[in-house]
Amino acid sequence: LLDWKRRIASGEITGPTIYTAGPILDGDPPARDDNTVVRDAAEARAAVAAQDSAGYDFVKVYTNVSPDVYRAVMAAARERGRPVAGHAPRRVSLQDVLGSGQHSLEHLSDLDEFVEADSSSVRGRFHWSKLYLAMAADPEKMADAARRTAAAGIWVVPTVIQADRAIGTSDSMRTWLAEPGSAYIPADGRGLWEGQLTRIASRLDSADWKVVARGRANRRAMLAALHAAGAKLAIGTDTPNPFVVPGFSVHQELDIFIASGFSPRQALEAATIDASQLMGVATVTGTVEAGKRADLLLLASNPLAHVGNVRAPVGVMVRGTWLPASDLEAMLTRIRRE
Repeated sequence: LLDWKRRIASGEITGPTIYTAGPILDGDPPARDDNTVVRDAAEARAAVAAQDSAGYDFVKVYTNVSPDVYRAVMAAARERGRPVAGHAPRRVSLQDVLGSGQHSLEHLSDLDEFVEADSSSVRGRFHWSKLYLAMAADPEKMADAARRTAAAGIWVVPTVIQADRAIGTSDSMRTWLAEPGSAYIPADGRGLWEGQLTRIASRLDSADWKVVARGRANRRAMLAALHAAGAKLAIGTDTPNPFVVPGFSVHQELDIFIASGFSPRQALEAATIDASQLMGVATVTGTVEAGKRADLLLLASNPLAHVGNVRAPVGVMVRGTWLPASDLEAMLTRIRRE
């Protein structure tokens, strides 16, 4: 990614401006095999220093980081002026995360600690439903969690589309595979996605599918509560998780924001000016203003009237280079053929 970032910035290749974390910092054992394991404060400081020196923009922490390592990562990143994004580690209380100075919280699922209903049958223990905010939740606790999150000043990137598509029926998968974006995913990639979700679905019974449906409702209710509380929200999608296609999934997340009570303007701001504030580049990009970098999308119709109009661009300006719709379509055609 750093090589792509450099080559794009130099104009050697055409692409979006990249802001990237280094390898994810995790505990022992790691939640994912490709995460970097940090076992103590010394390893945490060394990992942050190495990523800073390499030129990564921010540090990402993950699920299994210990409290001591988490504190060391936060301190080292703060000393070097690097923001920290990621999950709320399971062994660190959510309240401690909110007070730590962590810059952003990825996904809504980590709010489960604050919003789980007293009546929840899985209260006080790990359960798969909590990975998707699908356990029984209390609306009053959601409102309180939203207020606490807003007061902490931490950014939240909900990635609702990712959780919506982490589990799916065969009918759902057929629908997702028929979407235009699927044509840009290699056939073997689509097969991996379908196989992964088929294996998950085979283990679920009728009661589990009700939990899945509850998670979908909970995520939208939590997003609405955060919005009502004035929490700092930005659009992201956690692509390329199953059936979460780069670019296309941003449009789908915009639709979810609208369905959760955002106006078209508010949803679009979450994907533009708010996203630039999240990344610390609002003085450079995120709005169309004299003196800012020329990054913009020209549309055939007003997206404030209907946010779906973002799907019909006349062209895109990327760092001052104009790409008309014909060029964009030629790029997409090449990807489909390859």
